[in-house]
Amino acid sequence: MNIWEINGTEITTVKDFAEYTGVTRQTIYTWIYQGLPVAENKLGEGTQYFVLLDKALKWIKQNKNR
Repeated sequence: MNIWEINGTEITTVKDFAEYTGVTRQTIYTWIYQGLPVAENKLGEGTQYFVLLDKALKWIKQNKNR
């Protein structure tokens, strides 16, 4: 998994986070809609998401029954 650190926060891509957690990218996007912590990069008409690794793993533990 590729991990970058920005201002003390580790981030990764949706694709890498999906592989790490053993779910599909669509599941990650569903979780983002439900509140998974991410950083957004607006690109023209689209948005690129970067998962905030530590916060996202905590979020999954707290919301695993969704």
